[in-house]
Amino acid sequence: MPISMGSVGQSYVIQRISGNSEVRAYLRSLGFNEGTDVRLISQLNGDVIVHVKDARVAINQEQARHIYV
Repeated sequence: MPISMGSVGQSYVIQRISGNSEVRAYLRSLGFNEGTDVRLISQLNGDVIVHVKDARVAINQEQARHIYV
């Protein structure tokens, strides 16, 4: 499921990053890689704040739909 459908406060492991090569490269540069642990901090209308690799990252709904947990 896309991370935007997850439960706030829940931890997940990234299973897959989808999208074209530019989208995947951008998300990976933010620390979103397959096998990485992430925690959903906040969610509002599909936009999410995620804790990944000791950082909090805010991503919009379009980006969040490419991260499968």
